[in-house]
Parts: sequence; C-alpha cells; structure tokens
Amino acid sequence: LIALGERNNYDVAVAARRIEISRQALRQAESAYYPQIGLSLGWQRDRQSGRLAGRSGLPVTSSYFSGTANMSWEVDVFGKIRAQAKRGKAQVKVSAAEYDGALVALDAEIASTYINLLVYRAQLAVAKNHSENQKHILDITETRHRTGLVSKLDVAQASTLYYSTIASIPLLEASIEASYNSLAVLLGTTKDNLPEGLFADCELPDHYPMPALGAPIDLLRRRPDIVAAERSIEVAAASLGIARSAYLPSLSIAASAGTDAHAFGDLFSGPSFSYSIAPTLSWTLFDG
Repeated sequence: LIALGERNNYDVAVAARRIEISRQALRQAESAYYPQIGLSLGWQRDRQSGRLAGRSGLPVTSSYFSGTANMSWEVDVFGKIRAQAKRGKAQVKVSAAEYDGALVALDAEIASTYINLLVYRAQLAVAKNHSENQKHILDITETRHRTGLVSKLDVAQASTLYYSTIASIPLLEASIEASYNSLAVLLGTTKDNLPEGLFADCELPDHYPMPALGAPIDLLRRRPDIVAAERSIEVAAASLGIARSAYLPSLSIAASAGTDAHAFGDLFSGPSFSYSIAPTLSWTLFDG
C-alpha cells in the first residue's frame, strides 16, 4: 500500500514536480554566467516628408537590407550571479526536503489508516460474536423470567447489554467504510480499484518496540520539515547576498556587428559592415 501510495498520490507528485521546477530555476540562474547572443535579419523601407523644412521640399524614400549579430554579457565581478545561483541550489534542497516530508507524512498516514482498518475489523468481529452470545443469554433470561426464576431486572440488564452491542455494529461498519475511502484517497484511486487483498481478513501485526536510532536531537534534525527550515535559512541568506550586491557596481559588455546596404548584393562588401562595442560600469550612488 505504501509503495502504491508513493507512486500515485497527488501531493507527492506535486512535491516531486516542485523539485524539477527548482532545478530548472537553478539552471536559469546559472545561465547568467554566459553571454546572450542574438541575430537579426531584415529589410526596411522609409519615406520622410518633404514638407518639414518648407513647402517646396520633396519626399525622400529609402530602403535597405540589414543584418546584425549582437552580444551582451554581465561580468560577475562582485558575485551577484554567484549569489543567485547559490539561492537556486538552496531552493532545490528545500524542495527535496519538502518532498521527503510529503513521503513521510503519506507513509505514516497509510500505515495508520491500515492498522485502524484492521482494528475496526477485529472490533466488529468481536461485537458480532458478543451479540450472538448476548442474544442467547437474553433468550435464556427471558425463559427463566417466565418461569419465575429471575426478576424483570435481570431481563432488562441482559436486554440493555445486547442492544448496546447491536448498536455498536453499524458504527464499526461505518468506520471500516471510511477507512477504505481514506486509503483510496491516499493511494490516488477509488475504493473499487483498491488492491483485492485489502478486503481479505487478516490478523493484526505483532507489536515490537521501536529500536534505538540515536539521540533525540539527532532524530529531530532528520525530520524533513526541520531540514526544509534549515535550507530555507540558506535561501534567505542567499537572497540577502543578492540584495547587498545592489550596493556594488555592475560591469557589462555589449557588442554588435552588422551590415547595411540598399542592395542585397552589397551586404557583404567592406563599406557595408558596421560594429559597436560598449563596456559599461554602472553604479547607483544614491537611491533613497
């Protein structure tokens, strides 16, 4: 049942997907280490009004082909991109811990629900057996009352005991039905599609003491929610580093190379080529 729940439960599936989302976000953050390169090709036709300088001017029409390759790159001199990547790695660890937490909670809930189901079945079997015995005792008591051997009080006591046991049977049956439905939800299926062996009668497992697993503080630090909290601190610390990097300058390089010509055949001639390169150091000196 636990293996089936881990495979089909929707909460676990969502937690696993969050790990993948965090990994992709990390890749996106790490991609800032590399430059961005683009390419554009086009044709443009312009016409300028001839009446801007006076009434006697003629319109000017021009058209040209163009092709440009451009590159931009932020050099991580002051560690801003490193801080963003560090935050992404910490977020992956948070998502992994949350996934482990979802698994632990699911496994525990499946096991608890299954054991409760077995308990309800055992109680139902006991209740039915007791009801049969109490019905037999009630019949004997009524017979003895008719013959004057016991009082009406004995009959009332036997009747009360019998009908209280009978009244507990529907409650136990409802609890069993609720356990089946709970397991179906935990396993991501319906009651009709639960494993057939779940409906077969079986004995309660033997109890055994919990083995010694170490000091309590060490066990606490293994809890997925504790691990997730610790990793969240790492995320917050990395975010603080990103915020602090805003106080520092940023160095970026932008460059482009292209060709422009009226005729397509002139695009690759020497005079048509153009280029630009612009290293930029920017620094916010004051921002209230």
